[in-house]
Amino acid sequence: MVNLLSGMGTSRDVLTHATWQKKSISKADLSAIYRNWLAAKIVDIPVDDALRNWRKVKSATLSAEEMETIHNSEKTLRLRKSVERALKWSRLYGGAGILMQFDDGLDPMEPLDITRIKRDSLRKLHVFDMHDLNASSVNTRDPLAANYREVEYYKVAGTGYQIHASRFLIFQGRDLPWEDFANNQYWGGSYIEPIYDDIVNAKNATQSIAGLPSKAVIDMIGVEGLYTRVGLDGAELDAMIQAFVAKAVMKSTANVSVYDKDLETPTQQSISFGGLPDVGRWFQQNVGSGGDIPLTRYLGESAPGLNSTGKAEQENYYNSVAKIQDGPIRENLEYFDQIHQMSLRGRVVDDWEFEFEPLYQPNALEIAQREQAEAQTDATYLHTGVVERYHVKQRLKKEGRYDITDEEIELDRAEAEADEPEAREETEESPFNSKAQTEEQTPEGERRPGTEPRRE
Repeated sequence: MVNLLSGMGTSRDVLTHATWQKKSISKADLSAIYRNWLAAKIVDIPVDDALRNWRKVKSATLSAEEMETIHNSEKTLRLRKSVERALKWSRLYGGAGILMQFDDGLDPMEPLDITRIKRDSLRKLHVFDMHDLNASSVNTRDPLAANYREVEYYKVAGTGYQIHASRFLIFQGRDLPWEDFANNQYWGGSYIEPIYDDIVNAKNATQSIAGLPSKAVIDMIGVEGLYTRVGLDGAELDAMIQAFVAKAVMKSTANVSVYDKDLETPTQQSISFGGLPDVGRWFQQNVGSGGDIPLTRYLGESAPGLNSTGKAEQENYYNSVAKIQDGPIRENLEYFDQIHQMSLRGRVVDDWEFEFEPLYQPNALEIAQREQAEAQTDATYLHTGVVERYHVKQRLKKEGRYDITDEEIELDRAEAEADEPEAREETEESPFNSKAQTEEQTPEGERRPGTEPRRE
C-alpha cells in the first residue's frame, strides 16, 4: 500500500527500509543464555515432557525375565539419559549425536552390519553436540542414491576418528532450508535462535524493573537563585555539586537527609510502579509463546481470559510433544533396539513394539467415570448379544487393568460357542419368530386376511 500524501510505502516511509538479516549465534552465546531460566525452559520442558513416562514395550514372544534383562541393560547403558541429553543439545545448538560403541568386526568407517554384531558387545553410549561432530563427507553427487544429501561420515572433534554415520543416533534441530542446512555444517537450527532477541529483551526488562525500587523516592531540593548562581561563578557550582554528593552519601549510609533551611526547600517525589509487573510478564509470555509452550506450563500461571481453562492450548502443546516422540525419539529408538537386541540375544525380536505413555494423566475421579461408562456399555452389548464375555475380557486384558489369564478367555469362548446351537434353536422356536407364527396361524390351503390376490 502506498500513500503519497502521508509517505506510507514510499521512500519517505522508514519501514520500507527495514530488511531481514540472518543472525548467527555462537556456541558460547547459546551456552551462556542456556544458564538463564527463560532459555533453559524453552529447551528442557518439551524434552522432559516427551520422556516423562518413557515408553511401554510389548512383545508376546519374550518372557518377563527376558524383558527385565533388556530393561536392566538399558539402565546400564543410560539410554534414557543419553536420549534426553541429545534432544536437549539438539534443541539448544541445532543437533547432536549418540555414538554406539559396539563390535561388529568391521572398521568404524565401514557401514554398520547388524547381522555381525557380537554378543554383549554394546558397551557404551557417547553423546556429542553438533560442534563435536563434523560432517567429513556428504553425498551430493548421486541424486538417485538412498543417502543423497545425507552425511556419510562424522569426524569427532579433537580426535582423528572418522566414523560412519550408521553407527550414530542422530538428532537434528529445527528444519532449515537446504542452503542454510548445508552452511550450518549439515545440522539443523537452534530452537533458541528465533526467540533469542525476545529472551534478551525479557531479561533486560526484568533487570531494569528490579532496579527501580531503589529509586522509589527521589529527593527534590529547591535552591533559591539556582540558575543565577550557576551562571555567575563556576566555583559556586562545584561547591553545590559537592554538597549534593555529601547529602547522597549521608542518606545512603545513615539514612538521614540534611539541607540548608535558609537556602533550600526539600520535597520528595514518589514513583508509582503500577503496571510494571504486567510489563515484565508480557515479555516473559512473549518468550513462551515463541517457544510453543503454554503459559500454564512455562510460567505456572493460569490461562488468561474470561472462563478460559487453557485446555485448548494444552492439547496443542501435547500434540507438539507427541510429534517429538513419534519423530526423532521413535526413529532412533527403533534403530537402537535392533542393535541392542542383537548384542543381548543374537537376533532381533520380530514382534517388538513400543508406545509412549499419554502425557495427560487423568485423576481418580476421571478414571472412575470412564470405567463406569465403559462398564455400562459392555453390559448393554452383553445383554443385547452384540458381544460375548470373552470379548470384554480380551479388551480388559489388553489394557492391562486386571489379571485375566488366557485360559479364562478361552474357557468363556468355548462356553459361548457351545451355547450357540441352543440359542439358535430357541430363536427359531420363539413365538415372536414371524415364520413360525405364520405357519401356526394359517391353515394349509387358506390365505391370511389381506393377502388375497389383486384383481385387475
